Amino acid sequence: MTDWTVWPNGNNPRGRFTWGELESIVVNPPRSAKFPKRASEGYHGINYNVFRDYPKAVEALTHGWKAGRDIVGAALSKATASVGTVFRPADTYDVGGERPNVPLACAGEPRSMVRRAPMNRRVRPVVRILNNVSASAGVNQTHMANRGAAIVAWCTALEAAGYSTEITTIDTGKNRFERFQWYVEIKTAGERFDLDRLSFALICPDYLRRAMFAVLECCHDMAAFADGYGLPQDLTPDEIPAGVCYVRSIRMDLTSYATPEIAVAKVRDILNETYENLKL
Repeated sequence: MTDWTVWPNGNNPRGRFTWGELESIVVNPPRSAKFPKRASEGYHGINYNVFRDYPKAVEALTHGWKAGRDIVGAALSKATASVGTVFRPADTYDVGGERPNVPLACAGEPRSMVRRAPMNRRVRPVVRILNNVSASAGVNQTHMANRGAAIVAWCTALEAAGYSTEITTIDTGKNRFERFQWYVEIKTAGERFDLDRLSFALICPDYLRRAMFAVLECCHDMAAFADGYGLPQDLTPDEIPAGVCYVRSIRMDLTSYATPEIAVAKVRDILNETYENLKL
């Protein structure tokens, strides 16, 4: 557990939290006096926030956001058509192989030997996704929800095909002199799917605009952010770990995630670019 009485200090704080640690911060945040106007507690309209007050967002974070399941369902139906294309390594039959299929051999079938798929095709990697939840203030919450739902939908499809998925979010922003980065481990490899958690963290805009803002408001040395929470930032190529599928932040992008269909296709392309063997 991070000791928030001492950290974060400095102009460029970075933190990596488990979901449980994030809960403890958001439920009872030790906010800095340098943030007299706390954006996490405000309400800025239906295109910006889902919840009208901070306690409702806390409840969704701790107990799950049920409404997010409906949004996931819409994107999942679009991704389901592509589930069959998720690569499933399988044994094949040939005239030579590692072992016989006795019934086929007795039936006189020439291709009665089982030939195992090559090792590099049978061993399925862990699919690691790093989703940048930073977004410009003018980004409509629908676009944020479409992108998150597409990520959940593809992870559901991959898990059904036998892959293990790992999902981490990052919120990073800067003003002229300062920068911050918060990583939160949403789902670890091998961990069961907690759809309520994923719905809030990946689909609900209040994950960024209340929970992540609350983390920033704990900082003691970043008074320059008190009147504005900076501009979204993307990681540089050298900051992205090898073998990790990085989903960029949403700026004033009015096309990439405009509909569930477009979002599903966009996330598929990002996954294919990182993991060539997926062939989604």
